[in-house]
Amino acid sequence: MRFLILLSSVRPTREWVEASLPLSLVAMPDPIPADLCRVRLNVTAAACFAMALKFAGTEDRAAHATLLAYFDEIEAIANRPALGYEASLTRACAQACLDILCISAALVMAGSGDVSTMARLRALHGVSNSRSYGDHMAVHMALGILFIGGGVRFTVSRSHESIAMLVIALFPRFPQHYADNSEHLQAWRHIWAMCIEPRCLIVRDAVTDNICRNATISIVRPGHSGLLETEALVPPVSFRLLKGAVSIRLQAPGYLPLELDLLSSAATSQLLTLRRVVFMQPAAGILQSAVAGTSGHSGMYEQYCKWLSGAQNCIAGVTERLSTGGADNAPDMASVAQAIHFIARVRLCVQFSRYISGLRANDDSTAATFSTTSTTEGWAEATYMAWLSVREKVLALARQEASHRMSTL
Repeated sequence: MRFLILLSSVRPTREWVEASLPLSLVAMPDPIPADLCRVRLNVTAAACFAMALKFAGTEDRAAHATLLAYFDEIEAIANRPALGYEASLTRACAQACLDILCISAALVMAGSGDVSTMARLRALHGVSNSRSYGDHMAVHMALGILFIGGGVRFTVSRSHESIAMLVIALFPRFPQHYADNSEHLQAWRHIWAMCIEPRCLIVRDAVTDNICRNATISIVRPGHSGLLETEALVPPVSFRLLKGAVSIRLQAPGYLPLELDLLSSAATSQLLTLRRVVFMQPAAGILQSAVAGTSGHSGMYEQYCKWLSGAQNCIAGVTERLSTGGADNAPDMASVAQAIHFIARVRLCVQFSRYISGLRANDDSTAATFSTTSTTEGWAEATYMAWLSVREKVLALARQEASHRMSTL
């Protein structure tokens, strides 16, 4: 209980664990008396469990190394032959503490599939001599925590609510048999699943929802010298690597490049934290249309303007009918779905029009491609004006919907 109250003071070092022991257990004669050995084992296991709660899902190497060191020490005690009553008690105590170390080591490396932790858990898996039902439960729970989402996609949250649920789910008193609920209700063991959160940033295709192959994520963050530094990574990227990032740039062959400004746009940062999935738009159809429009084929540009006008009218009509309210004036769900589709496409067109304009200003080769006519400028301007014409209506509709939801809570 003391460790839970002072959780912020927990350190991922062996020195902190040793400092947590009572003074009477620090300087002990060799060999240690059996009763004091059991006290030392319990206090050490409790400190390791508190360390695991503090660094749950962080993959902290110092905490992980400390936990594995104590894991090996306690496992050696648990494997000693029990000669006599006191030795049997010490061995049983060491086995119970080893269960706690299994959970603790897996909790720190949750969702990572760490090989060193898996090797120790695998050695305990299937061993039946003098091991109870609860011992196997601890090992299997540790394996499940270690490989959440296949060892890639998820980890354990460190919020106050999550830590409380982890204490309930991982309460260090495991049952002796499958029907043993005398000390802890076994159904509560599943509560740890409520603490799961995504651990990495995933890039998907906006059309097919498939994973984007060969994508590159460039993370821009301030360096030690105060200048911005760029680090190029291949997704999936651990979300903890995005800490302190100013912006994120995504590029993939066959897709429109995307840049997310996390510093000036709090909404983008919050959305990325909640979903942790970024969608990229395939460039094939849009790029061909843009190039055709700038190469003298004005029919493609006229067709695009016609589509843009239809999208503008659809979005404006649906938003007006929704904002005015009334059952008689409400649009059908098909119209609403079509308007939402148009909004998404128009926003993508806005992003691409700005991208084309940026290329024309910064790249000589691209400027040569798009400098024959002013069609691209008209294309970009028409897209942006179409979005501006419906932007206020969409935002007003969103505010009205948010107010409606709050009033129904």
